[in-house]
Amino acid sequence: MKAIHLKPALRPSLLLCLESIREAAVLDLLRTFQETVRLGRSEPVEAQRAPWQRAERVAREALEAARARRFSLGEALSLVCLSEVQRETGRLGPALQSAREAYHILQRQPPMLQRHNEALAAYNLGLLHHLLGNRPEALNWYDTACRLFGLAREYWSVHNRPDEARKCRELERWVSRLSRTLASPNGENFSLLIPVPTPDGGPPLVACVRMGPSWKESSVSIDGEPYRILLLPTSQAREVLPTGRDCQIFPIPEEARQRMGGGERDYLLCGPFPPDPSLPYLIVETPEGDEYVPTAKFQRDPSGRVEIEGRAATVIGFYSPFALLRPAS
Repeated sequence: MKAIHLKPALRPSLLLCLESIREAAVLDLLRTFQETVRLGRSEPVEAQRAPWQRAERVAREALEAARARRFSLGEALSLVCLSEVQRETGRLGPALQSAREAYHILQRQPPMLQRHNEALAAYNLGLLHHLLGNRPEALNWYDTACRLFGLAREYWSVHNRPDEARKCRELERWVSRLSRTLASPNGENFSLLIPVPTPDGGPPLVACVRMGPSWKESSVSIDGEPYRILLLPTSQAREVLPTGRDCQIFPIPEEARQRMGGGERDYLLCGPFPPDPSLPYLIVETPEGDEYVPTAKFQRDPSGRVEIEGRAATVIGFYSPFALLRPAS
């Protein structure tokens, strides 16, 4: 089954603008949904389905509350949230239906502020058609999303909201990269699409992972450039792609290249393994982003959360490197 692994900063439901929500009950439920999804990755790997179940319950409660109040904007945003849950849990048919309903409602919302949410609804439809292999429809929705993100960016700029304008610009560039990937000759032949952070903090690149029966028959390309998979000496590496577990790709920090045996153009392919003191570097995922940490002593607080050297940030997940990605040419 195909999958697109999105970070919180790229999830449509977590980017919705809730400023126009005047119904307190609906607003509280939408915020609860976002918090549930944002921190769901902090669950143990074997329990990560539970947050999506909770999120779906909250999304349906928000949808019912909005419909009971005849609040169309709240209904549309709840449908975007519900569609994301359905997409993440493999129910692409219901996800597409929810996404279409959401877009048609948002399309009729007159304030320019809602072009932001309409853009996210179009982006969501593009993701769904991309996963379904409907190339023309996906390209059309990605194009629509880029146009609407441009309108939203202008709105935020006029109203002196530079952070929101910057986010729209980055989303516009990310969706454009998705569109270019899909339009490429092998754009439909993928198992996983993974956003790859750039060292300068700009919009991520697009990595296309094609899984085969073995590592030798799998492949990775980043922005259309093929990469070789060079496994690191870890016994857990064989379990990641064949079982469909979550993977991420990161650039190698300069100070870690020598110890990891990586070059300037290499990347790290990582899996959500528990912390392993034998590895020189881990990537720690927090709600604010990703950071590299040297291997150190790990301890758990009474709630079971892992702490690293007393770091106060909420930890969503640990990613352990298991392969180098090196340009094929």
